[in-house]
Amino acid sequence: MAVGIQRRRALRQWALAAAMAALARPGLLVLVLAAPALAWAFQWWALPGPPLICLLLGLFGRAVDPGPLPGRALRPDQEPELAALVARVAERMEVRAPLLVRVTPGPDAALTTARVSGRRVLVLLLGLPLLRGLPAAELAAVVAHELAHARHIRPAGHRPPGHRRTACLLAARDMLADRLQDRLRPPARLSARLLAATRGEAWAAESAADADAARAVGTRAVRDALRRTEPVEAAFAAFAEPWYETLAEDDAYPADLYDALEAAMRDPHVARRMSAAAQEADHLAGLDPASSHPPLDRRIAALPDHPAPCPGAAGSPADPHRPVALRSADALQQWCALDLAHTAPDDALRPVRILDTPPERLRIPADDARRALQDATDSACPDLAAALALQAVEDGTWPDLAHALDPGLARLLPPLRAAAARQALAGCLGHVLSAALLDAGWNRAGRWTSSTLTAPDGTTVDLHALLTHALDTGDTTAVRPLLHAAEPETAA
Repeated sequence: MAVGIQRRRALRQWALAAAMAALARPGLLVLVLAAPALAWAFQWWALPGPPLICLLLGLFGRAVDPGPLPGRALRPDQEPELAALVARVAERMEVRAPLLVRVTPGPDAALTTARVSGRRVLVLLLGLPLLRGLPAAELAAVVAHELAHARHIRPAGHRPPGHRRTACLLAARDMLADRLQDRLRPPARLSARLLAATRGEAWAAESAADADAARAVGTRAVRDALRRTEPVEAAFAAFAEPWYETLAEDDAYPADLYDALEAAMRDPHVARRMSAAAQEADHLAGLDPASSHPPLDRRIAALPDHPAPCPGAAGSPADPHRPVALRSADALQQWCALDLAHTAPDDALRPVRILDTPPERLRIPADDARRALQDATDSACPDLAAALALQAVEDGTWPDLAHALDPGLARLLPPLRAAAARQALAGCLGHVLSAALLDAGWNRAGRWTSSTLTAPDGTTVDLHALLTHALDTGDTTAVRPLLHAAEPETAA
């Protein structure tokens, strides 16, 4: 009975992997499937057969090849403290394969493979915000989690049953998830069903990596790293793109991007907003069939209980409570900031310090949001458009308004559309209302955010929280007085 269940499970996994690969690479799959028939029909197996097979394998390799490695290489002699931490964690994780470390601009981490001098090596990608912001113990937890995936990429010693099957399934799943961002994407509903059917395997792989990391560096470090990284990701998304978009108009880039991000995160209003944004993103990830990571609460609850390594033991940083010292921190910040600008080396961009720039200069004009809201509501003025938007919230027709604001919502997987529509309308209406209140004499509650404002009487108002509550409940009682306060005659 058990053997039959295992065979059915294996057949199901292979079938799902084949279906997702077919959706992700339909043209290549047709070519591969047609090759045997063509070879038989034209008797190519005698001489041209081997070259044909090599050609097909080359086409397949090119189709799935991710291209040049992202990031910038960090040699051990450049960053010895970081190299020592990675080496200690790799020893505890029993990773024997050659390992390269590269820094990337975003707040992420990943493990991939590459071929160097004919030899296949592991490549650890670490985001600069994590290197700068995480204490060494938590950075070790991130490294341990990524190295735990090495057993899925290139396991050493005994391979667990079904390893190759699971690896193929997860690879096909990643290929399909990546294709969802393309203009010519696979059918959304079928993709969602396949991704939902295989999400359990992806979540199990992440939970297994979390458990391995906890055994290597301690449960507390893993738990703290999980909790700290999500707000950092939210802050990067909230600030980096607007800064680049604003400065690009002057052929400039934020040279002190990471210093400014860290300063913004120290603002209590920003910290509170980013914590809420992280919870929203985590909620969306739980709804997203393509998400490969379980929700945060679930990941933390699944962690086994393991103590931290004793001081001085392998895998234990010298000072676990401070970030690892980066000797080339300034050069890395400049390289990552320019890399995010997507410029060629010969492009002349002027460096601008965010910390020395007036916050009004970094405020993206609300004209685009006003125009979009007016077009979506077919209104002649922004005030009427905002009023009609609140009316749509009250009568429950706001999802239609959100789709009119952002037609791209229809391209999302079905389980995500309602939550994304809520975010789109709250963001647009909040941007319009915030700009109107600032023009009417209100002030930012802090340098870094325009969603939390201070009224002329000194009270603090969190626009995003009020709008989110209104969308969730249909009650706009707390928002309508703000609409009246933003009217031009009130400011006069």
